[in-house]
Amino acid sequence: MVAPTSPYLPLVAKIELHQQQIIVAQQFKDTLGSDFAKSWNNFVDSGQVWALMIGLALGWIAGKLLNF
Repeated sequence: MVAPTSPYLPLVAKIELHQQQIIVAQQFKDTLGSDFAKSWNNFVDSGQVWALMIGLALGWIAGKLLNF
């Protein structure tokens, strides 16, 4: 009887052939500022900023009316 072969077997064999390494530092591209700018522009362009301001104003008015 033949043991079933795994499609991952060549990958495992390649990993075992390499020497183990310690990664000291990695470089990455910091995109937090551009991601925030894209999100903010979408928030403004979609009109959600107006909904936020109207909701805050109505909530403030309701809070003042109901606070005795």
